[in-house]
Amino acid sequence: MLNFDEITAELVQARVCKLIRRHIKESKQTYGEIAEILDVDQRTLESWARSESAPKLYHYKRLVQFFGPAFCNEDMELIGMSGLHLIEKKHTAGQKMLTSMIGAGRDLALALEDGHIDHKERAEMKPTLKKIAAQIDAFCAEQ
Repeated sequence: MLNFDEITAELVQARVCKLIRRHIKESKQTYGEIAEILDVDQRTLESWARSESAPKLYHYKRLVQFFGPAFCNEDMELIGMSGLHLIEKKHTAGQKMLTSMIGAGRDLALALEDGHIDHKERAEMKPTLKKIAAQIDAFCAEQ
């Protein structure tokens, strides 16, 4: 596992390109067939496999959908994480709400980090607390 400051864009690009090469080889499909499925030009896919360029973030979802979640999990292992799975579209609203709640919780934790709350922090936390409460209410209403 690497520290975040040890993970460079070049390292991630090299790993993604290596994973693309390996998964293409394991799939036993041609570059042309896979490029068509991924809706990219065959030359683009070949340049990814040769590490001449790397897929943009919007291509990554298609790569994970085609090669499976294990494709992305191998990159996540760089930071000690695994267990990624694709979310069905019908579940994305709840996932977005939970992600937003986690972000608001992080903001709250940062404000409370020093162990005491002064008047300024109390005023700054009020909108975050209201947001969390509203999200919890909305989440409970969906259940």
